Amino acid sequence: MLYELQNGPAHYDYDHLSQLLFNPLTSNLNRYLIRSEDIDPDAHVNIESRCDYYIEDKFNEALQSQFIRENYFSIFHLNIRSLQNKLDDLTALLANLDVIFSLVGITETWLQNSAHNVDVNRYDFVFQNRSFKSGGGVGLYVSNDLNFKIREDIRVPNEEVMEPLFIEILRPQGKNIIVGIIYRPPNQSVYNFIDNFKEILVQISRENKICYLMGNFNLNLLNHQNHDATGQFLDGLHSCMFSPLITLPSRKTSHSATLIDNIFTNHFEHHYRTAGLLLADISDHFPTFSICSDDISSLRPEENIFVHNKNEANTLNFLQQLKSTDWSQIPGYNDPKICYDRFLSKFSQIYNTCCPLKKLKRKNQLRKPWLSKGLLKSVKRNVTSQSLTCM
Repeated sequence: MLYELQNGPAHYDYDHLSQLLFNPLTSNLNRYLIRSEDIDPDAHVNIESRCDYYIEDKFNEALQSQFIRENYFSIFHLNIRSLQNKLDDLTALLANLDVIFSLVGITETWLQNSAHNVDVNRYDFVFQNRSFKSGGGVGLYVSNDLNFKIREDIRVPNEEVMEPLFIEILRPQGKNIIVGIIYRPPNQSVYNFIDNFKEILVQISRENKICYLMGNFNLNLLNHQNHDATGQFLDGLHSCMFSPLITLPSRKTSHSATLIDNIFTNHFEHHYRTAGLLLADISDHFPTFSICSDDISSLRPEENIFVHNKNEANTLNFLQQLKSTDWSQIPGYNDPKICYDRFLSKFSQIYNTCCPLKKLKRKNQLRKPWLSKGLLKSVKRNVTSQSLTCM
């Protein structure tokens, strides 16, 4: 069905479609996840995030029709159920999209040891395999443009309750970004999971950093008003100022449609965001994504900064050149504006020649004023009598 939607109709099974409990292509389901009525309105910020389904072409067209800067922060998650077996399908999907995601999160990797061959070009892969039995496992593909560290201190005492992996993206300027990938195995205590998850939320909130949490939580948020544990889970997120970006079912079968995969964030200080689900049949879960207009250029591990080389020899040469220049030969003295422009042009030319640019060796070193106060005083003393009197 998905192939036909992208490549033209061939033979839709209308009888089968009409029997589905939920059809993502025609559903009029409310696009927004309504919060419980008994939540204290002062305990959270009520933020609604638009969410929709996309096929590949529609996804690419949406990006072209709406302004996204070259530097954006984007994340992608898929509950894949065997990364090694479906790696080709995953890389093909990513290649067909007009976004190179900053992070690609994978749940249910089913990797059993460190010996694997699941590398993807342009990404570093970090992962946490399940140790107590087969299955499960989480991993993060991190763009090799980003500087990050693994947050081994963010963990839970019992990985049978939840399987987390956290990294922190290091930003030269602004707040660092904490990103977590989480898988909650079904058939485990939901309340134990909620307790452990709340501890993680509290720990992250104390650090006052931007955070994104993605994964398969195996709690249907569409049922949060009727299921006590799911309501508690959502209330805990809101109390720590996190909101869901995915508000439509992420897993569907012929008899069910559930919202169990999601992306949560405490960051909404941006000008543009789009979030949604991709209609891909790699597994029985739809990939989820979020793209926002945060300036990812500040996430680069290095930035070349150039400053003028104002060592003692260059400074003395600069002053000498100013003294030896015949400012009276600069034309335009009958027009103050022209005179000033010519003077400034000559002055800058001398300065750039005597104090050439050099690249700073230290990262994130702040650029100093192009003319120091001491040098500026010397220039004024030596130039005033020659230049200003002529003007």
